[in-house]
Amino acid sequence: MRREADGWLDTLALTTRINAQVAAVTVHAAAGYAGTAQALAAPDVSDRAQEMAVVAEVACALTVGERTAGALLAESLTLTTDLPLTLSALTAGSLS
Repeated sequence: MRREADGWLDTLALTTRINAQVAAVTVHAAAGYAGTAQALAAPDVSDRAQEMAVVAEVACALTVGERTAGALLAESLTLTTDLPLTLSALTAGSLS
């Protein structure tokens, strides 16, 4: 029974690493979408309107509220531009 219990704990630890890796993919996708959407934006669209559109699209894709999507986009930008080592650790699953 001890081995079985240890096996379940190992599985739980594995799910934590997998969840961190999924979070890293989400960060890359959110930052990538935001950058691509900005590049595709019409020149007459205000920055605020473009930001609101991106937040709304991400919220819809993730089925979360716009506040949550906005926070994700802000964190994604920070991780991809200012904290690449942190993002690497998240991608490796060593940070959750």
